[in-house]
Amino acid sequence: MINIQENQISDDNDVILIDLNCLLKNGEIPDLLAREELAYHIAGVKTSLSGTVHEIMPEYLMIQEYYSRIRRNVKCLLNLTPNGRILCKELRKYSALVNQSTIIWMDPWPEEGYKDVGIVNLNISDLKNKDEIVK
Repeated sequence: MINIQENQISDDNDVILIDLNCLLKNGEIPDLLAREELAYHIAGVKTSLSGTVHEIMPEYLMIQEYYSRIRRNVKCLLNLTPNGRILCKELRKYSALVNQSTIIWMDPWPEEGYKDVGIVNLNISDLKNKDEIVK
């Protein structure tokens, strides 16, 4: 799980967004793994495919399978302000942040909503000083 806050992304240094875009789009961050490290991970893919039809795949298909597994399993949380410069400017440059993501708009909750969720999740009916907790 990757959690990136808006204040971690600066105007002059958007390397985080470049790498995240590559990770979501291609399943890899360029030049992150040395050739030997990649070979180690590909061996793991071969092991997991042993006994299947895919066991005899050429190496380039094993590499594609490795990166597709990363794309399927990577989880990233971007905390951005809807009115901020990131959403307006940067997301246009890095299409995978939109195309390969689920966007959830979070609106402020009313105070009554917080109380209702607390009552349901904490099972306040069993507590003695329930009125003080709800306040």
